[in-house]
Amino acid sequence: GRLNTNNQGSFLGSFNTDNSILSIYKDGSYEQTLPELSNRYNFNELININKFDENATVSCIYYNGKNKSFYIKRFKIETSVKNKRFSFIGDERGSKLITISLFSNPELHFNYRLLNGTKKSKNILINDFVGIKGWKSIGKKIIGYKKLSAFKIIEKELGDPIETKKNNDNFESNNKPSNSQKLSLF
Repeated sequence: GRLNTNNQGSFLGSFNTDNSILSIYKDGSYEQTLPELSNRYNFNELININKFDENATVSCIYYNGKNKSFYIKRFKIETSVKNKRFSFIGDERGSKLITISLFSNPELHFNYRLLNGTKKSKNILINDFVGIKGWKSIGKKIIGYKKLSAFKIIEKELGDPIETKKNNDNFESNNKPSNSQKLSLF
């Protein structure tokens, strides 16, 4: 994945020199980078990439390997260090990021099983379930359900969604973008 100014690929936005790109990785970490055309992004590792918005809230569902439970967590990006990954789900063995959303009002849909084996589904309004905490917090445990599966976030926000990027290749140029340059990623 390369940045470009040729409108090829997914549009990330118009960038000024003080803007940055937020990359969220499948391993449960995030990183801010400067919008330099020499940057490369590995789509096999990414779950989301977009222009960083300091007011955006990240909502995530993850499995905590230490507690062997699913958690929902909401946080804002508080770090300002560029080109350094920060793990927000913990480093315990077996911990795994399930899904994330950057929408303001996401709803979580998941399946679970009753003790007799009957399959049921449940929707949780994430904003009502857990408040915004720090990026290092554990979040709130999803309790009262057995054998959770098929997690899906339903976006309940008007306007253009922030896309989860898929695997693509190749880019151009090694120049730093000028003021208000429109960047795309492919």
